[in-house]
Amino acid sequence: MVAFAGLLYIALSWAQPAPQASAVSTTGPIEIRNSRDGAAVFSAERLVPGWSAEGEVSISNSGDTPGQFRLALTHLRETPGPLGGRLSRSLWLVVTEIDGGRSTLVYSGRLSDLGVRDVSMLEPGEKRGYHFTMSFPDTGPHGADNPVQGGTVEAGFLWTAAAAR
Repeated sequence: MVAFAGLLYIALSWAQPAPQASAVSTTGPIEIRNSRDGAAVFSAERLVPGWSAEGEVSISNSGDTPGQFRLALTHLRETPGPLGGRLSRSLWLVVTEIDGGRSTLVYSGRLSDLGVRDVSMLEPGEKRGYHFTMSFPDTGPHGADNPVQGGTVEAGFLWTAAAAR
């Protein structure tokens, strides 16, 4: 059985208004609780090279069955800059799982390349925190960042769980 929850949107741009967020949830043998339901993990507008933003979310299994939790990039919508650059290929995403003082790297790479990642096995009642850091690296002088100027990107993070067998 699969349960879905926590579809969180981010919208990032180099000259656009603030993002909107959305979330969904279900119930069943595995139930996902998301501490950020209805809110973005982080947001930004008017990005500049060298910028970064951070946010955290807690995910818990409030069902009665252990589950393998996954994180996926979804609903990636993008408007390239006037010079054709794609912001999602320039933004660097780092997701870290935080559990009792230790942290484990879940993903480090381009936003556009996140795909689907196995995150962790959660027992009934178990809860974990996830720290997201998005950065817009400064690629140097002479207009190297110009191709993405004016571009926008909006993406969702979808948490899913499948019953452990």
